[in-house]
Amino acid sequence: MRILLWTVPPWSETGYGVVANHVANGLRKRGHDVAFFCFCGLHFHDIEWDGFKCYPNLTDTHSWVYQCAEDYKADIILLIFDLWVAKEHIREDYPILIYSPVDHQPLAPWLVEPARKCKWIVPMCKFGKERYNEAGLDTLKPIYHGVDTKIYKPMDKEDCKQEFGLDSSGFYFLTVAVNKGDRKNLPGMLRAFRMFLDEVPDNNAQLVYWGYPYFDGINPSGFDLPRIWDLLIKGRPELKSRFLTMPQMTSIKGITPQKMAKLYNAADALLLATYGEGFGLPIIEAGACKVPSIVQNFSAPAELVKGRGWLVEPGDWYCQQYLSTWQRIPRLENLVHCMVDAYNNEEKRKLYGNKMYKFSRTLDWNNICNQWDTTLRQVIKFASLATKQGGKKY
Repeated sequence: MRILLWTVPPWSETGYGVVANHVANGLRKRGHDVAFFCFCGLHFHDIEWDGFKCYPNLTDTHSWVYQCAEDYKADIILLIFDLWVAKEHIREDYPILIYSPVDHQPLAPWLVEPARKCKWIVPMCKFGKERYNEAGLDTLKPIYHGVDTKIYKPMDKEDCKQEFGLDSSGFYFLTVAVNKGDRKNLPGMLRAFRMFLDEVPDNNAQLVYWGYPYFDGINPSGFDLPRIWDLLIKGRPELKSRFLTMPQMTSIKGITPQKMAKLYNAADALLLATYGEGFGLPIIEAGACKVPSIVQNFSAPAELVKGRGWLVEPGDWYCQQYLSTWQRIPRLENLVHCMVDAYNNEEKRKLYGNKMYKFSRTLDWNNICNQWDTTLRQVIKFASLATKQGGKKY
């Protein structure tokens, strides 16, 4: 089978890049031919990367994907990205399977028609499947993201703290999220942490943020998190060091998965109480390291963490400007309560950490790619039958 992945470049260290890279390698090991249409990050000529043919985006629009599919003689196009980015370029006459996040409710009305044009939809989670089905769209069985359990695994916590210059006796909340737009609720989690510091006297907790923390020319759509923290601790300068960020160059260049696994292991709890998530890759990466999570009881994180971590009560509905549909704002007081419970209850942290570890190991990329292999063979078999009956390739 020849599969063209319509996604970011496979060398991208973004969540989509990690997922696409693992799916591509897993499918190749199972006998499929895989190539990439890199709609961003490659603009001039074809290249080969790690044995994969990578097509550039010569027209700077997603429409070029079909010329690439013809050149590659692809049997199927697999879109691994946000549907809203490509919505104007979806064609009914090609066998397109979309694997796109749904982090809102209901499904944005202007995504329904592009999704309907696709031959198949694989949701990233049960929440996504429910939203597609509510919009009158049939889907295949959801396939979760995976985790490399050879890299993300429990390690000696003190050694990992030492790796990042952290106090071996300190307690660390860790937030791993892109600082872009308001969906990740980064100021809200900072505010909750500030309230936590007042709620728990004489605590030794710090909040570590992994991501680019500044609003500047490099990141014009982010928040200036250090400045927001300064405002939150006004009059309490001794609290400045409680919020930790990585060196600027490190947060731009990134770190290896091996070092990222050590950062998870250095943490006591992952704090990811966002407005909504299509999946939440850090949750299972941290979980594979026996680190439990604090998330909102809404969208994909709720089904990943339920019974295995802290679920924050949803607060008011929030209308996401671009999608014109709804996400939820985590209830601030309950978020603080969950943080206090995570800090004070070591036994519960161990219990949730062990449960997340067992769950995350079922999502090893080998298992996830087996699901992709089965799904793609089924849909291509269906497409081949339709071709014989209709006399058309697509």
